[in-house]
Amino acid sequence: MRIDRSPGTRTRRAAVVLACLLLAACGVRVETPPPPPPTPGPLEQVRQAAAVASASLAEDAGRAASDTLDERRFAVLERIRLDAEEHVEVLGGVYSLEEGGLVETGAEEDPDEVDAADDVPEPEPVDPADLVVRLVNEATAARGAADRVDDGGLARLLTVVATARLLAADALARDLEVERPGLAREVLPTTLPQGVATQDLARLVVAEDQAAFALELVAARSQDSVRRRARAAAERHRATSDAWARLAGLAEPGLDPREVSYALGGALETEESRADLAARVEHALVVSYAALVALAEPGSRAELAALHTLAAESARRWGLAPGALPGLDEQDALTDDPDALGTPDPSPPDDAPSDD
Repeated sequence: MRIDRSPGTRTRRAAVVLACLLLAACGVRVETPPPPPPTPGPLEQVRQAAAVASASLAEDAGRAASDTLDERRFAVLERIRLDAEEHVEVLGGVYSLEEGGLVETGAEEDPDEVDAADDVPEPEPVDPADLVVRLVNEATAARGAADRVDDGGLARLLTVVATARLLAADALARDLEVERPGLAREVLPTTLPQGVATQDLARLVVAEDQAAFALELVAARSQDSVRRRARAAAERHRATSDAWARLAGLAEPGLDPREVSYALGGALETEESRADLAARVEHALVVSYAALVALAEPGSRAELAALHTLAAESARRWGLAPGALPGLDEQDALTDDPDALGTPDPSPPDDAPSDD
């Protein structure tokens, strides 16, 4: 075999080797194209949509708060902003393909960036009444996604976020004295959620019955509008317990887990202690319905989600300020703060019976 040892051949080979070394030093891979951006799966799309919505709501609430001089309204809007920012965090943040990672929300602005953006027009002011509508719409979207998604944990989180948005919309609407969103005060289960064990439904039957028993005691010790409201709530809980018992096949003698009476902690001598008892039994149902959403199969969570919102709203009416994650947030607590979203509502529900 003849080997070409001419100077020209050696020069060309040296040039090729040198070019390859230069490309390698620059980190260039000539043999493969750059990898395509990752394609989000169905769960990631749902999570991202919820996080984006929460980030947008936080921004709008913050702008509306900065534009108001009303201290009470500012407190409501700031609570909405802080809760929405917490929703972004627990949902895993907003991911940006352009930035190649999570977008930081609620961060302080860089003074250099502010100076560079002097020529950018100011955003339009946010009408708080429009924010009420947005909160309701985004709550509806989150609740719909919760019913469709395959992951039970994400379904529970979306349900809790939806309830928080509805409660926030109601609090802001009350402050603005505009039409309040319907929070489904009369919701009775009509179908059995798939995937929930009979023993879990039995616990729910008992929890609803305990709430009815407690509120009957509250009604018996109370006067006027509080008595009417407690009585109406007791009747609703009794009907809900009966409905779950029938659906689960637990209404027959020997199978019914309910008792004639229950031992309840706390006293009933004062109006405050009675409100505390009522709020505690309602909050127990908030936790229960959130847990059941995680167990239920897709397509059978809608009634559980509606009952979760109803319980959270009922607890608020008795003075329990909802946290950012009702039923998951350990900071849910009774409050005497008049600016809190959980200010006790002395008015009876629209369907409360008259006081005979």
